[in-house]
Amino acid sequence: MRNSQVVGIAVTARGREMLGQIPWLTLHDPIDDLKVELAQFWQKQNTIVFCLPLEKVVKLIAPYLEQGEHPTVIAVDMTAQYVISVLGTSYLVKEIADLLHAQPIGADVTTAGIIPADRWGLPWGWRLGKGDWQAINQKLERGERVGVVQEVGSELWKRALPAHHPLLFYPEPDDQAEVFISHRSRQLQAHQGQWHPRVLWLGVVCAPDTPPGLLLQAIQTACQINHLSDLAIAGVVTAEPNDRLATIAQQRGWVYRQGDGEDAEALAMQGAAGQLVAPSQSFQRLVSLAEPHNQGSVTIAIALSPQEYIGSEGYLGIIPNQLQALTLRERECLLTATVIMAESLPGEFRYGKIVETQINYPLAVSLAKSGLRVALVNDRADLVFAHLLDQGWQGRHPRVEVLPGVSAVQTIGAQLGIVLQENFCVINLHGGQAGEGILQRRVEAAALSDLVIVILQPCTPYRLTPLILSLEILRHYRSVTTPVALVKGENVTITQLKDIDLRSIDRDTTLLIGNDFTQFFPRNEGRGT
Repeated sequence: MRNSQVVGIAVTARGREMLGQIPWLTLHDPIDDLKVELAQFWQKQNTIVFCLPLEKVVKLIAPYLEQGEHPTVIAVDMTAQYVISVLGTSYLVKEIADLLHAQPIGADVTTAGIIPADRWGLPWGWRLGKGDWQAINQKLERGERVGVVQEVGSELWKRALPAHHPLLFYPEPDDQAEVFISHRSRQLQAHQGQWHPRVLWLGVVCAPDTPPGLLLQAIQTACQINHLSDLAIAGVVTAEPNDRLATIAQQRGWVYRQGDGEDAEALAMQGAAGQLVAPSQSFQRLVSLAEPHNQGSVTIAIALSPQEYIGSEGYLGIIPNQLQALTLRERECLLTATVIMAESLPGEFRYGKIVETQINYPLAVSLAKSGLRVALVNDRADLVFAHLLDQGWQGRHPRVEVLPGVSAVQTIGAQLGIVLQENFCVINLHGGQAGEGILQRRVEAAALSDLVIVILQPCTPYRLTPLILSLEILRHYRSVTTPVALVKGENVTITQLKDIDLRSIDRDTTLLIGNDFTQFFPRNEGRGT
């Protein structure tokens, strides 16, 4: 059984640093002979990414090319200039090249606009099961119908599909389907494949000194007799500390928890918070070939969780609203995100992404907390942190990063020929939770200090009062001939404080009010500067 992980192999510090930029790649640091270790990876891994000279990669994999089944092999050259498809399907080449700012060689993206079938579940922590994934991906490339049955796991991944896609979703299990997304173990036909979301929780009752071989065999047997896949296991819950069970869980990427009570079914339900799918079963005097003297008893119950375990801490990247001049870090954030919230987004970042055009701060925080990578294109980092704190955020889980960039305010300043670097302030009249009294005090303080003032979201169709009061305060403390710029997109109107026409202002208009030293001069095309 091949693992769904993408494994990276590098032998130099520079190579490990480069591969470390790929968030969904598990980096392996060779300990002994790379040829010996590669033999183990060749049988287990779905994709291997080498950061080695191409010549060396070819020599390493040459002895295994006669074997019937092989992983995808990708090579990144030591200068990170090229990402090369060496063996197998090469759809990851372009993604890696984008992350490393390199040139892809041999990239192959499905023409249907859908990411390959054996990549669907990676952001959600699903485990890749058996299947002829190459044949399924070839059908996608040809635009042919691919039937899908999903029994468990989040269905949000479907929102990353293009409007016209060749997938056919069956409401009930159907043998004609090509892809099954399930916690069950089933016999697959030649053209089929299966994903396993991690939704199973095991309640385990046993003595602390129960041999590891007995524990593992009991778990596998409990899954087999109930027609469940051990790849769908999210975690194990036990009543008493059990170092041996904790070690097994760590090795297999399961959650290990201690619960309350001595009943296996109750323990399983504590982990899953769902429904019981396999009642308590006891396994006694099992014999392991590795440990022929195993004796003991293990009781196991299995419960099904309504939500899969993703297995990562989650990430929320906040990017300024201006995407015309992205930094390398901002591009990386967008390319590696599973969910992007942005009012507008260049097409190059949409492939295989869930794109939400409405900014929803609670949803962004919730998705990141579940373990997904979320990119939020918005200037209001303060509101993001407000929602995080409301949900009990302690600075971790998810990891939050505010990326530096060119803000909307600075872009407007550039339109006007003004460098907004110091001696200015920004006040949002409708973007926060402050009442009118607080807003008036802020405007009054800014007016008294003779700062250049930028006002965002000045009004809504149903609420003009904050803007009217703000203008009255400004006219009281500043000359009515103070220059004012009204900016909406590419449209710029230059006027004076006394001549502001409220009818020309809406929520998307930005006001820039000058100070005692501000002057505007006409350009040839009629704009102010």
